[in-house]
Amino acid sequence: MNDTQGNNDGYWQASDGQWYPPEQHPFNIERAELEAAKAAKKAVKATKKEAKAGKKADKKADKKAAKAEQAEEEEVQRAYDQFIADKEAAERGRLEGLAMREDHDNGVLAAKESMTWLMGSRRDIKKIKDHLYEGEIVEGIASAALKTKTGALVLTDQRIMFVRSGRLSQDVIDIPRDRIGSVHFSGGIVLASLEFHTSNMSLKVTNMVKKDAKLVKQRIG
Repeated sequence: MNDTQGNNDGYWQASDGQWYPPEQHPFNIERAELEAAKAAKKAVKATKKEAKAGKKADKKADKKAAKAEQAEEEEVQRAYDQFIADKEAAERGRLEGLAMREDHDNGVLAAKESMTWLMGSRRDIKKIKDHLYEGEIVEGIASAALKTKTGALVLTDQRIMFVRSGRLSQDVIDIPRDRIGSVHFSGGIVLASLEFHTSNMSLKVTNMVKKDAKLVKQRIG
């Protein structure tokens, strides 16, 4: 190949005596290949950089999502802790209220006010104080039935007691709280029953308002 100087238009004469355009000159071809290689290398580098940036963005997004989830869990926990604190405060207030009424009615009035259903047990409630020990505090009262007799189920700080006051007779059955081994609850849509078990006996009351039965069982633990 005869590499002669090109004419004014950039054409050059090869060894075969022919004239060729500048883009076909070996030097230009080599330079074009080099530029193409550089461009390809640059494209690969840009792709790697983009992939790295994508991974970094994904990692950042995952971290942000995890942080948001943790914050949400902490908020739920704070709300739950506040709910428990409010509930405990309410219970303390209730017990303090009972203590303030101790000299007056041993907590009977407060327990009566919290009852859901009074029908059939009003006379029994009036007689509860007659069966309390000195200093004994009533924590809950519920209308209930023992077999076929309707009366009042009374929960005090010392015992569980069924009181029935008839016109001519009174029935009182009690179990010390520290002897109660278990309490079985069974309920329907509206009414429920409770069965208290000790090591040698059991006491089952029925026809209780479901809400009152659950409350008695909860307070006994």
